Amino acid sequence: MTSESQMIVYGPNVNLTERKSALTNSIQEVVTVGQLRGYSTYTALLTQTGVQNGVVIDGGDAIVSGVTYEIVENPSNVDLTSIGAPNSNVSTYFVANQDVAPGTFPSNLSLAYDEGAPVVTILDRTINDNIYFLYSGVGYYVCIIEGVFPASKTFVNICSTSTGSARAHRESNDYLNIKSYSSGTTQANGILNNTPLEIRIYE
Repeated sequence: MTSESQMIVYGPNVNLTERKSALTNSIQEVVTVGQLRGYSTYTALLTQTGVQNGVVIDGGDAIVSGVTYEIVENPSNVDLTSIGAPNSNVSTYFVANQDVAPGTFPSNLSLAYDEGAPVVTILDRTINDNIYFLYSGVGYYVCIIEGVFPASKTFVNICSTSTGSARAHRESNDYLNIKSYSSGTTQANGILNNTPLEIRIYE
C-alpha cells in the first residue's frame, strides 16, 4: 500500500479497539487505514553496499527504483512526481518508486545519487510525506522526513542481519539515524541486505 487508503466501516457500534482512541460508528464512517491502526507506517527493506560516491546522471540514463535521487538541473521542467518526487524543483531529494528506461526523459535533466546510500524496497506505507535516505559515514545513514518525527509519537525498529547488526533511533523531528555494525561497536558498510525497517508515527 503506497498511500493513505480510505474505507467505509459499516454496522452499529463497531468498536475499533486497535485504534489509540477507539472509534465508534453508529452507521457508517469513512476512515483511513492510519485511523484504524492509530498510527501511520513506513515499512521497507534496506540494502546498502559500497562507500560514499556521488554520481550524476542525465535523462539518457536509467533511473532505478528504491534509489534516493537529488534533482540537480531540470531546465525543461520535467514532471518527476510520477516517479516518486514530491515536486520537480532543483535540490529536491526523493526515492524513485519505479524503474525508468534510459532516454525516457530529456538529456538536459540532471539527477545525482550516492552509491553508498541505502536502497529501499517499500512493503507498506501510509506515511505520505517525502521520505529519503542519505549516506552519512561508514556504517552510518540517515532517513529523512522533515518535521514528521515527534519525540513522543515516533516508534522505529530495525532487524539484525546475518552478517552483523543494525540499530535505528529518532534523532530529531526531521530524521532518524541508522547504523550498521560488523561486530560489537565497529560500524561497517555492506551489512544491510534486505534488512526490515519499520517506522510508526502515532496520532
